Amino acid sequence: MKGGLAAAMVAAAAIKRSGAPLGGRLVVGALVDEEGDMTGVRHFVAGALARELTAAIVCEPEQNELCLEQRGVVWARVTLRGRMAHGAMPEAGANPLAAVGALLRETARLEQRLRRLCVRSRYLKPPTVTPTVVRGPVEGLPQSNVIPATAEMILDVRLTPGPDAEAVAAEIDRACRAAAEAVPGVSVEWRPVNGFRPATRVDRGEPLVRAMMAAVKVVTGRRAVFGGVPGSTDGTILREILGIPIVTCGPGHRLIPHQVDEHVEIAELVDAARIYVASALRYLEP
Repeated sequence: MKGGLAAAMVAAAAIKRSGAPLGGRLVVGALVDEEGDMTGVRHFVAGALARELTAAIVCEPEQNELCLEQRGVVWARVTLRGRMAHGAMPEAGANPLAAVGALLRETARLEQRLRRLCVRSRYLKPPTVTPTVVRGPVEGLPQSNVIPATAEMILDVRLTPGPDAEAVAAEIDRACRAAAEAVPGVSVEWRPVNGFRPATRVDRGEPLVRAMMAAVKVVTGRRAVFGGVPGSTDGTILREILGIPIVTCGPGHRLIPHQVDEHVEIAELVDAARIYVASALRYLEP
């Protein structure tokens, strides 16, 4: 992401130095907390500057493809409550970790139900349900000989267009009920970590998309390659709150974030900066 931000900053500086006239305002947003609560973009969209925007390029690492779609997401924080007991006498308690196992088995069925609800996309992977955090006990130190009173899971649920938040919540509720029924004495409930972010889609006919298609052709000599964002970005909030078209396009391979030795090819950085310049000049042509 730092590569995409660098390319955007260099592009803006180059346009300013060139003195090229613009028929509008070019804004570079370096927004914090994109992978958490998205506090940066949520703060930004509440300000006066955001209300002037008519379109946005999101500089996420997508191999400089023009991504007009991105998956939605809900992070489900599941709390499982049982009854503490000595590990030598499990019959005296109710083990929430057993319900964790039951819920892990339910995730595949939840994923299949969501796939039936969602619309298929040419550029997006089908919905996925991925456990990312499991812990128990939630409070206090774990003990080898003690059944914890509580456990917690987080499910990373990714979605393509189709169902609304209520429909998705109903399916997660169903999975939690099944896990609770599998382990008597354990309750299972969940809440979204930071709300529901819907999947987004932008039409190829949007002026920003046309400007970027022309820019890619000028910079690379090739036609633009279209793709989809497997995750959710700051663009989700820009699209949802401001209603503006967004295109995700940035340097870096989409499969290597959060891995050892993640990197961006220098040639992709240079191409990205040039694509941003050419896109801005076309879109903001006086």
